[in-house]
Amino acid sequence: MFPVVYGNLFSRHYLLMFAILGSLILRGLAPEMYEQRHDRQWQRYWGWAFVGGSLAAPFTLGVFVGNWLFGVDGLASAASVTIGLAVVALTVVDGAAFLGLKTRGTSGGRPASTATSHRSPISCSQSAASHSAARCLTSPLPRRRRSRCSGALSCSP
Repeated sequence: MFPVVYGNLFSRHYLLMFAILGSLILRGLAPEMYEQRHDRQWQRYWGWAFVGGSLAAPFTLGVFVGNWLFGVDGLASAASVTIGLAVVALTVVDGAAFLGLKTRGTSGGRPASTATSHRSPISCSQSAASHSAARCLTSPLPRRRRSRCSGALSCSP
């Protein structure tokens, strides 16, 4: 059953798989390229490439999981984009919480209080994404087409 599910699931979402792979490659390559030259423009470009890869990886993973959960065959839907944004927001909150734990005694607790403040952009984006994801996930799901295999995953139409 695994090869059938694997082949069918990934063949439906090639573009998302390549986007996930590209963002992970960009995220891994950026720190290496940043150190290659000491040109300001070069380092700014690779710094932004690291940020872009770090944001694109959880977003495309969230869109992939959303498409898988909702049975979308295309590139994206509103529900899967919402899940992608929620995964990005949760990733940012997780990073802020980690930063807050690691810097608790060294800088007076400022990063920890900023990360958990109700007015911080991190907190606002997380609550907005979780609110829209909750509305999207509690709405009725579209009916899936009947498949040839039984189980939770639809293997083929």
